[in-house]
Amino acid sequence: MQTFTFNLNCHISAPPEPIFALLIDHEAYRFFPGFLSSKLIREGTEHRDGVGARRAGWFKGTYVVEEVLKCEPPRRIEYRTIKCSIPLDHDRGVIELVPNGNGTDVSWVTSYGVAIPFIGDLIGRMTYASVNKSIGNILKHVKREVERTQGCLALASSNSI
Repeated sequence: MQTFTFNLNCHISAPPEPIFALLIDHEAYRFFPGFLSSKLIREGTEHRDGVGARRAGWFKGTYVVEEVLKCEPPRRIEYRTIKCSIPLDHDRGVIELVPNGNGTDVSWVTSYGVAIPFIGDLIGRMTYASVNKSIGNILKHVKREVERTQGCLALASSNSI
């Protein structure tokens, strides 16, 4: 089985806290491009969306259940897909947030294989561009929303008496 790896990076002009808050919150997923719905099916041990949390969602016609493996606010989220309507072999995805200058560098690394005999590699190759674009679109959405919100907060604080 072939493994398909994604490594997407972007810089967001905001501190890591609001970025992390948006990426960890399962309720925010319904606003991400491609997501039709998202719900929490098991709360995490220390935080509802933290370690142990399981969230289910419909993403571009595919049903996915993810489990949060590591949650280190506001720096790191690790997760894995434990159920999917496409038989994926997905061990781990990692989202890291690193403060850099007046913002945060975000890195999203994940890989998967398609566990279908004979045609899994073909399906993986066929879906690679779509998955890569989808993760990129999620990061663009987070960047746009967080930077817009930070701009509004800065404007509000500069207008306060």
